[in-house]
Amino acid sequence: MSKFDIGDITIQSGDSIGYNFKFPIASSATSNNGAIPFGRTISSVTVTAYAADGTDVTTLIIEGTPSLISTTVIVVLKYPTTGVGRYKLTFDLTLDNGWTREVDFTTLYVKEI
Repeated sequence: MSKFDIGDITIQSGDSIGYNFKFPIASSATSNNGAIPFGRTISSVTVTAYAADGTDVTTLIIEGTPSLISTTVIVVLKYPTTGVGRYKLTFDLTLDNGWTREVDFTTLYVKEI
């Protein structure tokens, strides 16, 4: 499992916003500089949202089905009925060769501003 550390996302009441999450491919077979191994592609993705206590809140915070364009996952996040708090997104990536990768994005905040 990998952790995504790209900064915070803040969702406010009334928000419904699409976010792009790019998973770079390693630059060579011997490089460790990508989320995806060299020569591989992402064939499918599942995104799950969890509240701080570990409760699955996917249907409350993710609108529709995430889409995949090459190495970019597009997720529409909405203000959940569970309200303010800290949430985590987990991306389960399936690669073209059947390998799987789990990547966590742990800084999703829902708050009133």
